[in-house]
Amino acid sequence: METRAAGNEMLTIKQLTACLKVTEGTIYRITAGKNTPAFKSCGTWRFAHAEIDSGITQQSTEGLGTVGD
Repeated sequence: METRAAGNEMLTIKQLTACLKVTEGTIYRITAGKNTPAFKSCGTWRFAHAEIDSGITQQSTEGLGTVGD
């Protein structure tokens, strides 16, 4: 039985690379250079799936506001 809510799912770097279709190097660069919703657990990066989705949505919405400016 799953004890976590779907919105609290944590992703590893490998899972995130598959989800975003980017390389591990890209994830490391993004994590190092920005305020990324991530933390290290026993030396392994973990990413909150809901926060990643929220960030993508926010960036997409902000990008729409620059069209035609």
